[in-house]
Amino acid sequence: MRLLSVLALLVFSGMLLFGCTSSGPTGGATATPSESSPTPQGTAIATGGTPSVQEFRITAQSWEFTPSTITVKKGIPVKLTIESIDVQHGFALPDFGVSKQLNPGEKTVVEFTPGKSGEFSFFCNVFCGEGHRDMKGTLVVTD
Repeated sequence: MRLLSVLALLVFSGMLLFGCTSSGPTGGATATPSESSPTPQGTAIATGGTPSVQEFRITAQSWEFTPSTITVKKGIPVKLTIESIDVQHGFALPDFGVSKQLNPGEKTVVEFTPGKSGEFSFFCNVFCGEGHRDMKGTLVVTD
């Protein structure tokens, strides 16, 4: 009886742990900053109802960025904390003058303030293997 209780507790804990950390299908994850319900990939730090910094965590691995689409507001500073979890990658966002090298296991911080609206491509600019050319994403800047 006690063994069943322990087993049930472990199963329930596993469901909570893995069910709550799922970010959906790979390659299509989207992050939008939100004051009321921050996601593991993106949060906004707000003062008086307006975000003062839009913060996101991005993972780089095996030819993809997660999330691959990030939505931000024009004129509000953006802080990206990017971590490569396998090999050396790069992060380039040419429309905002960003180019960083991402070393495995290290967190790299990228900060900029988007001054124009639209959709802008970001991509890996360090050759990382056969799927390198597909390692890209989109920054959506809204008014």
